[in-house]
Amino acid sequence: MAMDKLRLDRLAALCGADLLRGDPACEVTGIEIDSRRLQAGDCFVALAGPRFDGLDFLNDAARLGASAA
Repeated sequence: MAMDKLRLDRLAALCGADLLRGDPACEVTGIEIDSRRLQAGDCFVALAGPRFDGLDFLNDAARLGASAA
């Protein structure tokens, strides 16, 4: 999902999350739940379902240039 750029620290605050590592000023350009559609700069949201676990795709997301996960 494409969106206007949003800083990682702001995204974390909006989600009630803690930024564990990385650059708080890093810009997130989109949010994606499917690593196959991930674009560089997207935040990858790892969801779990009955047939898959998004955590299994974190390395793929990093390799593809995810700004956050």
